[in-house]
Amino acid sequence: TRKWIGEIINLCITPGDHAPLEISLALSRILTDLAIDADKGAAGPDLSVPVMHAQEFIDRHYTNQITLDEIARASLLSPYHLSRIFKMQTGLAPHAYLLRQRIDKAKRLLLTTQMSIQDISEQVGFSNVNIFIRSFKNAMGMTPTAFRSKNFY
Repeated sequence: TRKWIGEIINLCITPGDHAPLEISLALSRILTDLAIDADKGAAGPDLSVPVMHAQEFIDRHYTNQITLDEIARASLLSPYHLSRIFKMQTGLAPHAYLLRQRIDKAKRLLLTTQMSIQDISEQVGFSNVNIFIRSFKNAMGMTPTAFRSKNFY
């Protein structure tokens, strides 16, 4: 966020032909970063230590193919017990939380880079671009390409 604020200040000091567009893009990036960060904190502080460990494991390893067993091992619970208390405390199953993290990271990459949909799909942990596109559309109501176009122009 500081980086984008600095960029806006520089554009205001030495405006170029594309300064309004670049300022708009920087503001969009700031708002996206803030929205994603706010969404992360929405779960609140009332999480048990095993659920926090599970979330931390997912947050660190979302780019890999991870299983419920691996997440459960990180939280020191059985997969069944972890699934039950994770959903009770966060409102999401562990897999749904993982998917949300991947989609959030993909949204950020779609808005802040020119990476291809295929590359973004791989970067956020999807093994197949078609699964990524379908998951993104289910979560956002539009394809990644439509999301990028809608938010860039």
